[in-house]
This record gives sequence, C-alpha cells and structure tokens, in this order.
Amino acid sequence: QDSKQESDDGPSYFPADEITQALQDCMDLSAPQCDRFISKLKATVGFVDDVDSNDDGTTVDSSSSSSNYVTNEESDDNDDSDGDDDGQVLEDGECELCERFILLTRHHLIPKETWARIVPKFMHAVVALEAYLQCEQASIKGKRLAKKKSGIATSTPTKQQQNDASDVQQPDEEQAKLLRRAETVLGDGLKHWIPILLDRMQAGVKSRTRTFTSITRSTMKLMLQHHTIDICRPCHSQIHRTHDNMTLALEYNTAESILNDDSIRKFCKWANKQKAGKYSV
Repeated sequence: QDSKQESDDGPSYFPADEITQALQDCMDLSAPQCDRFISKLKATVGFVDDVDSNDDGTTVDSSSSSSNYVTNEESDDNDDSDGDDDGQVLEDGECELCERFILLTRHHLIPKETWARIVPKFMHAVVALEAYLQCEQASIKGKRLAKKKSGIATSTPTKQQQNDASDVQQPDEEQAKLLRRAETVLGDGLKHWIPILLDRMQAGVKSRTRTFTSITRSTMKLMLQHHTIDICRPCHSQIHRTHDNMTLALEYNTAESILNDDSIRKFCKWANKQKAGKYSV
C-alpha cells in the first residue's frame, strides 16, 4: 500500500545535490540557475516539493522559479523577448552559432526596440564622418596644389613651400581628431561600424565636386534592418535570455562578439550535439 501511495504521489527522493554538482561542473551554471533548472525538472518528473526550507528555517516557494537553460522546445516558441519582427522563420540552413543544419530564424544584431536610442548615436557619428571626408577632400586638393606649385625640387625648400607643406599636414591631424570623435560617440561596441558607414557614404559617387553622400535616418534604419544573422530558434532564445536588448545592441552586435560570451558559447557547444527535434529540416 505504501509503495502504491509513493508511485501515485511521484518519487520520494530527488537527487538535487548531485544534479546541481553536475550542472556546475559540466555547464558552469550559477547556483540560482541550477535551482531554477531543478525546480522545473521536479515538476516534469512529478516530484512534489511545493515548499523548500532554507538553512535559517524560512521557507521559499519553489514553484515560482523557471529555468535559464530551457530544456523544452515550447519555451523557445513562446520566447519573443526582443519585441520586434526578430525570429522570423526562414528556410533551412546552417545556424551561424551552433552550426547545426536546421530551420533558421533571423536575428537582428541591433534589436529594433533599441533603435530610438541607437540611431541618434549613429547620426552623430555620421556628422563627424562627413567632416572627416571633407577634410580628406581638402587634403587631396592641397597635396595636388603643393605639387603643382613646387615645380622642380630644390635642395632648400622655400618659405612658400614650407607653408604649403604645413597646410597639407593640418587636414590629416583634423581627420584623426574627427575619427576619434566618431569612435567616442559609438563606443567600443559599435566603432567597427565606422568603415561600414564610410563605405556607404562613398559608394557610387563619381563626381569630382562631390566625394560622398550623406546618410539619413531612414538609410541608417535600412542598414540596421539588414544587419542580421541566421540562427536556429534555440540559439536565438538563449541570446535574448542571456542579455537585454540594449546590451545586445551595444556589446553583442556581431556573431563573433555573441560567441565571446561564455554562457552563449557553452550553450551553442551543447546545442551542437543535440538533435534538431521539431526544428529539423
């Protein structure tokens, strides 16, 4: 009778300590993450443990916790942390993070929810880069003019030639200052966008009097719209569970920087060994 009662109520013993140790050793999870994982696992196997006791005798309701490492696929479907059209299902292919051949979703490296704060940063940087290109144009013109005026080189430069050389060097110093200003505005996490912006501003311009085109807000948003990677739904969900959108926009806006995060990298390494399940091709 006791055996029947035990089987109806679920298992009487749950190896929480052993599982916690295994999670910390193999996946480097923190204690709170292990607690949430174990709480969800208990509910899955039917282990009744509504109230846990702390060392000081106080009680904690364990039913309010949820796992950071989500082990069921339903949570991946319901996870839409970024609040935009991120996560659109694409055709099958190789996930750029875990490298599984699987159904893919599109991840905006700079989430749309952050654009209201991120786009003004880019526009301030664009102003500095426009001034940089103007200095570059002035420097090129100055060098041509100095070369034309110098004529045949003499052993001792004339005073006029020295002044021309000074005029040529000044724009180069100004250019460096403007580049530093753009880097400061964007910060370390976004300064890799500077060559991207410069290429866009100079693309297709063939006029002798116009060396670049300006980037408007709408153009900037279009560039951000296409700044994406194609990844699987589990990796996508893990990214948004690990960091908020602003942190992703400022610090983790490339595939390389995302994989530099220990938690995400370990998850992707683990996911690489898992079957695709319902996301299989």
